[in-house]
Parts: sequence; structure tokens; C-alpha cells
Amino acid sequence: MTAGGKHATVTVEGYLCLHPWMKMRTTIDRIGKYELKAILARTPLSTVYDGWDSDIARRVAIKLMPLSSLDDSEAGEAFARFKRGAQAAGQLNHPNIVGVYDYGETEDYAYLVMEFVNGPTLKSLFDDNQRFAPPDIYRIMGAILEALQYSHDHGVVHRDVKPANIMFTTGNQVKITDFGIARLEDSEMTQAGMVIGTPAYMSPEQFLGEKVDWRTDVYSTGVVLYHMLTGERPYEGNLATIMHKVLYGSPLLPSRVSTFVTPALDAIVTRAMARNREDRFRSAAEFNAALQASGASGPSHPERIAAAGVQQAVRSGPATSTAQSSSRRFAYIALAASIVVGAGAVGLYGILKPTASSPIDPGVQRAKQEQVRLQQEQVQARLRQEQQARDQQEQQVRVQEEQQLRDRQEQQLRDQQQQQARDQQEQQLRDRHDQEQDRLKQAREQARQRLEQDQARQRLEQD
Repeated sequence: MTAGGKHATVTVEGYLCLHPWMKMRTTIDRIGKYELKAILARTPLSTVYDGWDSDIARRVAIKLMPLSSLDDSEAGEAFARFKRGAQAAGQLNHPNIVGVYDYGETEDYAYLVMEFVNGPTLKSLFDDNQRFAPPDIYRIMGAILEALQYSHDHGVVHRDVKPANIMFTTGNQVKITDFGIARLEDSEMTQAGMVIGTPAYMSPEQFLGEKVDWRTDVYSTGVVLYHMLTGERPYEGNLATIMHKVLYGSPLLPSRVSTFVTPALDAIVTRAMARNREDRFRSAAEFNAALQASGASGPSHPERIAAAGVQQAVRSGPATSTAQSSSRRFAYIALAASIVVGAGAVGLYGILKPTASSPIDPGVQRAKQEQVRLQQEQVQARLRQEQQARDQQEQQVRVQEEQQLRDRQEQQLRDQQQQQARDQQEQQLRDRHDQEQDRLKQAREQARQRLEQDQARQRLEQD
């Protein structure tokens, strides 16, 4: 949980079901052996306190859930998820997972005692419009994926990976928290038929109420990576809108939103967020390996990026040679701009980053960061214009091809009609010929019969 400075209050993103009892606001001073101090955060399900374990003189975070209104079945299910989250997190001991020290119940509350994390959440950084340099993205995502792989290896699926559940210590260490809706492999609760999670980061199978597995965490982590790369979430809107986009749409490629994103990162995000879970990474470790490899062969190796871009262009198959050369030209322009801006931004990040020996005035740093941001926006605007021009040209080519196809189809139809007319004429001629042949046969038969009759009369007369 977070405390201190402007990050002391955490805004938790919406859950999908709310009850009046979940909105209860109660403040107490002690529970069990723990002292309760300031409120760190409130969620629809619980309240999180800055706590103190007096027995061993340790600062802790304590999450409380009221038990006084647990009458209906859904409220009981919420309490069961709370307890199961404690069980799930309690069996995990990893440097990038918030530790769980204790769990208890009183007459009025269930409570969970956790490691105190004195730092911001990733969500609070996003809310402050914090942008991340590529090295930081690889480091943060690597820590998240290592923690998830450890969790999956121990039979625990988090099911709610999102920025609000990713925290940082004062030493900038990554911590994943809130296993409140996690699923243990031997648990049958909250599986098929229940929709639980945070909409913007939920996988298709969660929306469909299907039984989830570790690939759900891979999908949600892919959404977090998209957000870190672009500063935007792939899908925005209300629950119904997001659900429709997740199940039937496709997000813009990150490279269409941010100039820093390489084709390799596009491919990684696309695979992690694949609608069909069979098409995603086979594990969080495989996801991490692909991501770190893209960082090792990223902007510092432009020839690999260019090769990847050409391969993608070949796979997409431009309609004509003109369109193909145009697409490649625009791709190389965009690639060059991305490399220049990316290298410049990384360099500026190194210049702007404060050090112990040479601190930078915050006002000057903000001004330089604003200048870098404006330059990035200008480059992105140019790239969008170039992309629009390429799209227009490709659209014109498609329109021409479609017109040519329609012309060919119409010509084929005319040829078929003409052939049918010729066939009909030939059939009519054959029919008339057959009729003439029949008449000739009848005439010859009649003539033969008359001849025979005449010959018979002549023989009779001679006799």
C-alpha cells in the first residue's frame, strides 16, 4: 500500500459489482495486536490502513473488510474471495510480490496484514502523465513477468493485473499486490459464469465468464505494456463499449500511437493480447524472454527493425508493385524518424535524469521535458500525416483493383451471355435440321409407298 507525499491517497479503478454494504466507511484504532493509523486507500470492498505491529516493531499495511452485512450470497462470495486472496498471496514469497504476514477475523472484520510499500502505484504515475524511457519499461515489465511466472509456478493466477496493483518502493523496486480475486488451482470458486475484474484490463475469457488460467494474466500484462509504451490504454469507454472492443475489435498498433515502438514490440503486444488464448505466449517467462530480446535488439540495431518491417510488408502483401514501393518508402521514413526521436529521447533522458553529484532544478527539468514532449508530438503528427497519405494511396489502389475486378466480372458475364445466345442459336439450328430430316424421311417413305402401289396396280393390269 502507498503512503507519503501526493501518492498517499490511492484511487482504485471500478469493480463490476457494488453493494450498499461495500460503501461503508468505518474507522477504528486497533484490530488484534495491530495499531491502525492513517487510511491509505478505500476500495468498494475494503479499507487499507497504515498499521503498526507493536510486538516486533514493524510498519505494516492492513486491509479490513467489514463482516456486519454479509447476509446475501454475493456478499459472502466477496468475503470468500478476500480470504482466498490472503491464502493465495500468503503462499508466495517473491521480491516482486507484496508479502502477506497475517490473516485474522474478529466479530466485525476480516483483516489481512501485508508488507508496507512506501511508494506510488503505476496507476498514480499514469495519472500524473508520467512517461517511461525504454530501459525502465523493460525493467518494470521484466519484474512483473518474473513475479507472475513465480505465482503461476505455485498454482496462483492473479486475474486482476492492472496499474493500480503494481507498486514501487522508495528504492524503485516493483511490487505486485492485491490477489483478492486470485484463483488457486484447486479452487472452484469464481470460475465459469462469473465476470470479475477491471474492465480495461480484462481478457476476453473473463468477459465471457469462462474459466481462466495463467494466460489471462498474460493478456492483462500485455495491456499494461501497451499503456506503458503509448501512454494510453488500448480500449476506452464504459463497460459495454470495452467489452465489445475486446471481443470483436483490435487496438491500434502501439507504433501507430508512439514513435518509440518498434515492429518487434508491436508483435509482442499483439501476441500477448491475442483474442484466442491459444495464440498468446505459452508462459509469462516466454513473454519476458521475447520482451527482453526486443530490448537487446531494439533501436540500437536499426537494420533488424528494417528487416522486421520489410517482412511485415511482405506478409501483408501490397496489391500492386506501386503500392508496395510506396508502402516501403513510407515505412522507411517512419522508421528513420522513430530511430532519430528514440535515440534523442533516450539521450535526453540520460541528461535530464538527476544524479547525486549533479542535481537538476525541477523547473528546468520540467521545461526540458515539456520541450521533448512537444518534439515528440510534432514527429508523431508528421508520422500520422505520412501514414494517412499511405493509407489514402493504398485505398486508391484498392478502389482501382476493385473496379478492375468488377469490370472483369462484368466482361465475364457478358461473355457468358453471348456464349449462351450462340448455344441457343446452334441448338435451334440443330432442331430445325432434325425437323427437316424428319420431313424428308416422311416424304421418301410416302413416295416409296406410292411407287409400290403403282407397281402393284400395273402387275394386276398385266395379269
